[in-house]
Amino acid sequence: MEIYAGNAREVARRGWFVGHFMGLPGAPLHSSEVESKWGDHPAGQTGATWSANDATTISILVRGRFRISFPDRDVLLEHEGDFVLWGPHVPHSWRAEARSSSASAGLHASPSETPISVLSRLSLGFSNEHESCIIAGISFLHHNNKLELGVGAWR
Repeated sequence: MEIYAGNAREVARRGWFVGHFMGLPGAPLHSSEVESKWGDHPAGQTGATWSANDATTISILVRGRFRISFPDRDVLLEHEGDFVLWGPHVPHSWRAEARSSSASAGLHASPSETPISVLSRLSLGFSNEHESCIIAGISFLHHNNKLELGVGAWR
C-alpha cells in the first residue's frame, strides 16, 4: 500500500475510518484485520445498547470524561491517555460524562492469540487540530521476553 493521509472526522462512517466496511478490498481504508475509530461525543451522549464484536479492542481518551460499561464493571476514562482494553465478544456500552474525544482500534485475531499478543502488532496515534497539539499513542514493546505497555500524552 502506498501512503494515505486524511482526516478521520471527514472520512468516517459513524466514527469508524478504517475497516472491512470502508470501500472495496484494495481501497486505502479497507482492512479485514484492523478497525479504527475516532469519536467526538457531546456530554450525555450514550451508546444505548450493549454491543460486542469479534475484535480485541482498545479505547484511549484524548480529552473529556468517558465511561465504558461492561457487564461486571465500569471503567472511567478521565485523564488524557487513560485507556481500556478488552477481548473479543465482550459486551459493552458507553456514556460521555463530559464533552469527549477518543480513539479506538480493534484487531481481529486467531483463536489462539491473547488480547495483548494481538495488540502487540498495533501502534495507534492521534492528534487534534488545536494550536497546542495533543498527541497520544500506544505502543507495545518486547522487553526481557515480556510485553510492556507504554501510553503517553504530550502537548
